[in-house]
Amino acid sequence: VFPQDMQLGFWMKNTLVPLDILWIGPDKKITVIHEKLKESTVDTPDDKIVTASGQGQFVLELASGEASRRKLKAGDQLRFTAAIPNKRSRPLSFDLFSMIITRPGTSERALNGTGMETVSGNS
Repeated sequence: VFPQDMQLGFWMKNTLVPLDILWIGPDKKITVIHEKLKESTVDTPDDKIVTASGQGQFVLELASGEASRRKLKAGDQLRFTAAIPNKRSRPLSFDLFSMIITRPGTSERALNGTGMETVSGNS
């Protein structure tokens, strides 16, 4: 969680598992998805370490392949609450999260720390 919408870049040094990373704007819509980013170790040469960037205020890391498996796309609307840090403080992270993903004409799906499940109704 970052204080404001901004261009955010991530360097995957010492990231021991492959990831999907989602950038989410202040309107809580997914702006960018980078899928199946390769893991690295302390021995991975710097020029082989994956980097990824996008515009957003929130960034969500998922297990590699989850974005595709869950059919997440740029533009999907999420609903969640998160404390926004002030501009002088460090970005916040949260391990426990709960999000609702909605698309027009479809049922809501909840994404939480244990996975995604169908939620009845439309937004």
